Amino acid sequence: MGERYPGEITIGGKVPAAVLDELLGQVAATNVSVGGYDGPAFECHSAEELSKVLDESGHLFLVDAEASYGQFEELEVFCVEHGIPFDRHSDAKYEFDCQNVYYRPGMERPVAVASNNCQEDLTDVDKVRPVARELARLATAKVSHEELLAAVVKAGKELDEALPPEVEPLPPLEIVECP
Repeated sequence: MGERYPGEITIGGKVPAAVLDELLGQVAATNVSVGGYDGPAFECHSAEELSKVLDESGHLFLVDAEASYGQFEELEVFCVEHGIPFDRHSDAKYEFDCQNVYYRPGMERPVAVASNNCQEDLTDVDKVRPVARELARLATAKVSHEELLAAVVKAGKELDEALPPEVEPLPPLEIVECP
């Protein structure tokens, strides 16, 4: 039995109709609330019932104040196996930091990113600060155009490596028939 602390998962995108019942069963097995920590327990058994609990953005927003490590492990695995996109946020507790996890079809695996309790992605300042210093130095240095261009390209690559990945916004949940 692991640590238990708040976790939230938002499911969207295309859900194949053929796996809808299994998805509803997976969600029900997690004992989550719909729409917020004071929301009702998830009790949907059909596409029609599901459509009534989607948030204003068309997403299925689920929370559990006592999720194991703030995760929804089996539900997340199910979503990845069936190409169903989701965003997950886990609060911090004890030595465990906040975390955002993103999955979109086409990703090899979900991407985990350090975050804060406001669900904002974070980056390591120790990786960004040297790049900022080098750019500030270049602003006043007497270097050739080619040297400046090479340094800016290098700085861009270093910043790209230091920043969290860009993830497209979660699309609204849509049940689709697959051929």
